[in-house]
This record gives sequence, structure tokens and C-alpha cells, in this order.
Amino acid sequence: MASDPQRLVTCVLERLTPEQRGAAGEAVEALVISRLAQAQARHPRLVVDPTVLASLLVRAIGTAADPSAALARAHTDDLFLVAAILSGDSHAIAAFELQAVEPIGRVLAHMQPAAVLVDEVKQLVRTKLLLAEGDRGARVGEYSGRGELRSWVGVIATREALSLLRRDAKTTTPGDDALLAMPSPLTGPELGFLKERYRDEFRAAFTSAIGELTPRDRNALRHHYVQGLTIDQIATMYGIHRSNAARRVAKGRDELLSATRRRLVLGLKVDRVEFESIMRLIESRIDVSIQRMLGADEGPHAP
Repeated sequence: MASDPQRLVTCVLERLTPEQRGAAGEAVEALVISRLAQAQARHPRLVVDPTVLASLLVRAIGTAADPSAALARAHTDDLFLVAAILSGDSHAIAAFELQAVEPIGRVLAHMQPAAVLVDEVKQLVRTKLLLAEGDRGARVGEYSGRGELRSWVGVIATREALSLLRRDAKTTTPGDDALLAMPSPLTGPELGFLKERYRDEFRAAFTSAIGELTPRDRNALRHHYVQGLTIDQIATMYGIHRSNAARRVAKGRDELLSATRRRLVLGLKVDRVEFESIMRLIESRIDVSIQRMLGADEGPHAP
């Protein structure tokens, strides 16, 4: 939906200093109108609050004595996209994903990262930039427009990747002893036997099952169980309905449990009764196991 060009011009001029307004003349008005048309042509589906876009444009101008020259240097198409995100347009989230998040793999290619690390960096970037924190708005609003949006996101992604690599160099993954760390409906000798006899098999099956998940399912589980995001927050992050977000988390959990079961069926030589006891133990701890295993890769830093 098109924003009213004249309203946007008014909002921009109102936010300039008196000195800047005096120097602007008609140049700023003409530039704002032309850049708005250009941005709308590139992102025709996006809806933008003119006051939000005006604030971003004026921040890009800064204290420049010649506001029209400063605005001409700004990446206004990218500022338009950011303004749409801050205005709550769900289509803007999808555009941001395509334009700035998907290229992260190429940005990190020189590090020769594992695919799982690239997935982790992408979801950290989404969380860091797209989710509001308390009274503070989404941090994507900190983008200044003085460089390409995808380059700005690429810098953030590189920092996150380096942080993950440094952390991984200092720590070891604890495996999935969490499967055996929480209370279980099984008690007494049966529980003790299962814990000790199949500890290694549990760990190997669960680790392999994590690796079998799609990046989308793995990220959904990480968002919910490790970062503690609500279904509504996950829905906002991806620009989807909350029911779809809930199904995405449930699907990831079910796929993980099914993959673990398949691995154990192939690896354990036990009868049906004992196998079902093993699965009851696993099912009783699956949530905390997800949290511990994926949390080992999340690190202590907040998004």
C-alpha cells in the first residue's frame, strides 16, 4: 500500500532542525517523493507508517548541513523495508528474510562453517533484530541507512559466528546426559538399570536425531525450548499465524522423538516390553533433553 508522499514530506520536514529546513528548500521534498516511489516500486506489498519512515530518514540525514545531499546518499529502499518491519507488516518479515538473512550463508562461506552453525547464526540474527525487548523496539530499527541493509546484517552475522566459534573452541558438548537427569515415572531397579545399561545408546540416538531435523524444525525447537520464546513471539519473528508457529514447534518435537525411536529400534537388541520402557523414559525427559542439547550450542550471550 502506498504511503501519502506529501504526508511523508511533512513528517520529514517537521523533524529537521530550523537550519536544515532553511537549507532544504524544494530539494528535500522532491527527493523524498522520488525515493518513496522507488521504494514502493521495489516493495509494492509493504505497508509503512509515514511517521516511522520519516524518523528513519531524518536519522540518516543526521546533523548534515545539506539534508538533501545526506538523504541522497542514504539507502532509502532499505530504510523503507525496515520501516515496514517496525510498522508491523508481516510481508516485510518475509522480504527481510529473503534480502538479508538468506545471504548469510554466503557471507560466512570464507569461514567454511558447518551447516548447523549457519542455521544457528541465522536464527540468532532473526531474534536479535526482529524481536522487541521490553519497552525497546526491534533492533532492526537501529539500521542507519548509511550502508546496505544486507551488509549491516552480514556484519552482525559475522560477529555472531565468531562468538560461536570461540565458545565452541573452549567448551565441549555435554551430550545428552539430560535424558537421564530428570525425574521419571519409572522408579527403582528398572530405572537404574535403564539409566546405566543404555546411557550411551540414548546419547548417540538423540544426537543423531537432532542432526536429522531440518533447519526449520531445529530452529523452532531452539526458539521455544532454549530461548524461551512464546508461540506468539515465534509467529511474529517469521510473520506467520500463531497456529502455524505452534504446529512448527510440535512438528519438530515429534520428528525428534520419532527419529530417536527409529535409531533405538535399529540399535537396541531388546524385547518389546523393555523397549517400551526405554521409550517411556525418553518421552518423560524429551523437553529438557531438547533444552540441554540445543542450549549447548546457544551460548550464554543474549540475542
